[in-house]
Amino acid sequence: MGRRMRDPLPGAKEWADALDLTRRGREWVGPCPLCGGDDRFHVRDSGGRAAVGCRGCIDGQPDGERAVRFGELLRAAFPDRASATAQSPAKVPRTPPAPVNGHEAARGAIAGRLWAAAVPADDTPARAYLAGRSVWPPDGIGPGLPAPVRWLPRGAVGRDVAADWYDVPEHAAGVLVFAYRLPGGDLAAVELEALLTDGTRPDPRWRRTYGPRTGAAFEAAPGGGATVLCEGAVTALAARWLHPGCRVLATGGTSGLEAVARQVEGRLVLEVDGDPAGQAMVARIQAARPLGEVQAAFSPPGQDSVDEWTAILVERAAIMEFDGGLSRTEADRAAWGEHLKGGTHE
Repeated sequence: MGRRMRDPLPGAKEWADALDLTRRGREWVGPCPLCGGDDRFHVRDSGGRAAVGCRGCIDGQPDGERAVRFGELLRAAFPDRASATAQSPAKVPRTPPAPVNGHEAARGAIAGRLWAAAVPADDTPARAYLAGRSVWPPDGIGPGLPAPVRWLPRGAVGRDVAADWYDVPEHAAGVLVFAYRLPGGDLAAVELEALLTDGTRPDPRWRRTYGPRTGAAFEAAPGGGATVLCEGAVTALAARWLHPGCRVLATGGTSGLEAVARQVEGRLVLEVDGDPAGQAMVARIQAARPLGEVQAAFSPPGQDSVDEWTAILVERAAIMEFDGGLSRTEADRAAWGEHLKGGTHE
């Protein structure tokens, strides 16, 4: 039988194009698709083949680990060519290898370790970030952040290669952590957002999710009225102010809405994008529930609850700034204070 042919491995320029790398001398450099960092990842042409490395998760590692990491990089950068690995064709199984389950288990386990090492998020860059996005009051105003929001300082959890955990980018202070839990309360996944010491995001942005979010939810507000389902955690924090008294959950994307909706009884409000995917999801959920039990709150294209709530808050702050002679910072705090005291500015 003749040898089974396989697609050639990508060349250096293909890597550069796929990952939007920057040319620096003889190399292309940029953030690693697996472990982040500004310019950890590097690739150059070596005799017609791409020499690929990463100072964070490949360089200096044993040959076996380097091969594993290279395969993971291929799958991340070229998902349609995932069958082309560093192994010979005879060693590449036709079905997904068993270690995939072990890999998923490791990522689920690291989610628990990350959450256990995280600390309350008030008085941290996480609070500054969420206040900067106008979804939570600044320090010194209003309630503390919900329990499912924490802060993980850089270096708090050691490197775990099996789980693809290599800490956060070197220049970040740590990560904002959102916990996604199953209906029984067990932690299913954590969603991470790297932040600088001033509460801003690094460039490029660094986000990761560890553990499966399907069927799990982030609870932005406990509430006792209708249940509001949102696609993202930050969106859910904004929706908390738009739907006072309601339970507000984030499902980790449009695809998770249906799974969480099946677990919730009573009236539902779906805060979703008004794109075709969002409309189709709402139609499926409405079809499975009693007539009138599901209300859709479609956002305009390119917007969500964060934009809606920010517009309300900014408008009131602007009025207070110009009419009251306040600075912008004072006006923002005053607008929050008015809302928290029960004043309406909608």
